[in-house]
Amino acid sequence: MSKGFAIPHASSEEGGVLRPAMSLIKLKESVKFQAGNLDPINMLHVYLLLGIHILKLFFTLVNGLKNAKLKSMLFEANNLNAIIETLELMNGGEEL
Repeated sequence: MSKGFAIPHASSEEGGVLRPAMSLIKLKESVKFQAGNLDPINMLHVYLLLGIHILKLFFTLVNGLKNAKLKSMLFEANNLNAIIETLELMNGGEEL
């Protein structure tokens, strides 16, 4: 998807998923996902089932990561409010 960014995911067909959810996880240390030129990974966007709201957030993130400034802001965010503010900028300034 974007250098330094991975998207682990699961669906209800794989078992264990009770409701739609997603997490944005910023790693303290980079890890290799064997993702070629996208390694090393610094941030994970984890999906458990795709609900319509989560799907919208996914596409907001995909499109936002194409903007180098917004991507840098997301990787440099050091608290939840900074992450939410950056995601909202990626969403054209609209609340998520």
